[in-house]
Amino acid sequence: MENFNLLDFFATEKLYLTVAGFYPAELSLSRYLYILSALVNLSTSWLQFLSLITFSYFSLNDLRKLSEILLFCMTQFAFLNKLTNLIWHKSSLKELEAMLQKTVFTSVRIEEKHILTNHLQGGKLLAKMYRVLCFLVVLFYALFPFLDERSDKGHTFPLPCWFPFNEGDYYYPVFFFEVWSIAISATVNSSIDVLTIMTMILATAEFKILNRKLTNIASYSGVDGDYDDDVEVRSRLGECIIHYDEALNLVRHIELTFSKGIFVQFFCSVMVICLTGFQMLVTFNTMDFIRAEKLYLTLTGFYPAEPGLRRYLFILSALVNLSISLLQFLSLITFAYFNLNDLRKVTDILVFCVTQFAFLNKLTNLIWHQSSLKELEALLQKPVFTSVRSEEKHIKTSHLQGGKLLGKMYRGMCFLGVVLYTLFPLLDKRSDKEPKFPLPGWFPFNEVDYYYPVFFFEILSIAILSVINSSIDLLTIMTMILATAEFKILNRKLTNISTSSGADGDYDDDDEVRSRMGECIIHYDEALNLVKHIELTFSKGIFVQFFCSVMAICFTGFQIIVIPFRSIRFVLLVAYLLVMMWQVAMYCWYGHNVMDSSDQVTSACYKTRWDKCSVEVRKSLMIVMERAKKLATIRAGNFFTLNIPTLMTILRSSYSYFALLQRVYGNN
Repeated sequence: MENFNLLDFFATEKLYLTVAGFYPAELSLSRYLYILSALVNLSTSWLQFLSLITFSYFSLNDLRKLSEILLFCMTQFAFLNKLTNLIWHKSSLKELEAMLQKTVFTSVRIEEKHILTNHLQGGKLLAKMYRVLCFLVVLFYALFPFLDERSDKGHTFPLPCWFPFNEGDYYYPVFFFEVWSIAISATVNSSIDVLTIMTMILATAEFKILNRKLTNIASYSGVDGDYDDDVEVRSRLGECIIHYDEALNLVRHIELTFSKGIFVQFFCSVMVICLTGFQMLVTFNTMDFIRAEKLYLTLTGFYPAEPGLRRYLFILSALVNLSISLLQFLSLITFAYFNLNDLRKVTDILVFCVTQFAFLNKLTNLIWHQSSLKELEALLQKPVFTSVRSEEKHIKTSHLQGGKLLGKMYRGMCFLGVVLYTLFPLLDKRSDKEPKFPLPGWFPFNEVDYYYPVFFFEILSIAILSVINSSIDLLTIMTMILATAEFKILNRKLTNISTSSGADGDYDDDDEVRSRMGECIIHYDEALNLVKHIELTFSKGIFVQFFCSVMAICFTGFQIIVIPFRSIRFVLLVAYLLVMMWQVAMYCWYGHNVMDSSDQVTSACYKTRWDKCSVEVRKSLMIVMERAKKLATIRAGNFFTLNIPTLMTILRSSYSYFALLQRVYGNN
């Protein structure tokens, strides 16, 4: 028999609740400190709750705003009820703790200890994941005011609340108060939840142990096949009965201590899930689909930010990132200049150099067209794009979810590239014994003497390129997907412009059809305007990217055939080649989709029941069909149209230059 301390499995929860002042403490000086902590935390939580309730009272006429407030309000209400219940049942909690220290639970055999640890380790893992989720929620609420771009220019806070003063005059104290209240709610609430769950898991494990004891109450012993004597069996049965009584008593104490809090939690959870779902479906915000790209570009300082302190921090971030990228590019160019006579080494340098050049050009283009980017964002928030019916929403989400999946795969490949560049110096087997770096570069000092700073500088420059370059690419791609979805929705509207209604087969009246036709014309104009803004904002950067992609694919292919097949560099170059081809293919594929969907406008006009429409509507349809003969296209620098034939041209050009390099290298 071993002594097994069951209290160790919720020691973390006990610690958090004790520090917060809500777990029964022994009589001492520290107890008064815990009481003080409890008063502070409880006051903060109640003040936050009253502030939310008051704000909701003043927003009763706005269902959307009211549901947004009640979302957190119900969570806070459930937390305060669970906390009040815990304080009320402190004596019951102490009894529960004393019960878990009884010999019937703590004295276990090796097999029983295995059952306990298996159950409790699974519970602890689940608890850690739950705590991490709670921490992420607190972090998101803290970052939300700095990343949220609203139409109003006032200060934003983590939570909508009412205060008896102008909270804008006391922004940082109010901000800290709200984040602190969220942190208290997350920490104490999760601790109560996990404490309850761990005691349930303990009760489950005890019943499992009891079942095992009962199954083996009369065990086989000896070679002659005899079973244990009756006295031994009766003794074991007595132990099982005591164990069963104590296990049932444990369950009753768990219910007594936590049941009322769980009841309120269940009621509030129903409301929270309902309100969260309503908030997610109340409008279709097209900006949500480029939120990740916008976030990365904002944090790195290259997305237009609102005036204020945060804007200067983003500008500082942009200067740091831009300086690192430019220094890395100059280092590569200088190194290439000193190695012009070595074709293999020059192509090795230019593989990354042309990518860095394309990235810097796209970044410069994005900075230059910041005003156009803001106009594009405002255009995507127009009612013609955001006010959608359920069928239209399905069209948008199906297109955008496919694009987001492709974007995640692209980001994954970029991340893999950064990892391979980081591991390359550690795994590369060369003949020389000198320290190796991720990239070949020139420095005005002996880089070996400063190995780790130079190594970190190069990895940081690669990471900056990977994050920002992929964000610009995906921002462009997602806007193209949005444009494609808008043309698809327009085609559906045009096809159904004149619909049959009623059992007698009559069609909609002429005024209704004219109204729908007017909406379609406005939608078509805005969709064409969207495509023009996408081209204006990104086309020059895409043009440079295409030119550099031809060179990068060519140089990478050449490097692949001149290096050993089983080297780590071969794996790195293959991954790099896949990323470059994926990048170009995305631009051409989704550009082709925009062109193809705009080409279907003519067919959509013809498919409608135009023979049932008035002459005025027929004329409008003819005008739209004539306009649709000129396809909506996105061009790269007014030279190349983004479509599948352009992708084939890029790949053919890359192969031509690759064949030329291979021939020159073979002659040398």
